[in-house]
Amino acid sequence: MSESDCRLEHPSAAKFRSHVMSGEYHKAEQDLEELKSLMDCPQSLLKMKFLLLEQKYLELVEDKKILEALHCLREELTPLKFNTERVHTLSGFLMCTSGDELRSKAGWGGTGNESRSKLMELLQGFLPPSVMFTEKIADPTGTGCRITEETLPLPQQPYLFS
Repeated sequence: MSESDCRLEHPSAAKFRSHVMSGEYHKAEQDLEELKSLMDCPQSLLKMKFLLLEQKYLELVEDKKILEALHCLREELTPLKFNTERVHTLSGFLMCTSGDELRSKAGWGGTGNESRSKLMELLQGFLPPSVMFTEKIADPTGTGCRITEETLPLPQQPYLFS
């Protein structure tokens, strides 16, 4: 809020959340670079990139965009040299013949808000609460209504001073 200079989420964190939830993973990766200096642990960036790219890969496989999925696996996930065993498991998902089979084998909810929300829960665990609220804080009612500057209640009665 401009009057109190109270910021609910770091602007880069809000942008990051928006890009993840809309499946714009390339932009979300760029946002991570902006958030890097705010992370407590240097390994967090690598772990967060891996989780983002894993989601991207699974969505590409589900959408039958096999060449793009292979590119993601070979040129984005593998060069991270992180969780190699999981990368090997991910490569096996290319053999899935249906989205249902992929979701079952991967233990994944499929493309959409459910899996992206779960991804956000994991990702925000790497950032201090001063940078990004957890979903439970940002949406305390569980209704999908997020606390933002616009949703904060205003006083019902003007303050009168005598």
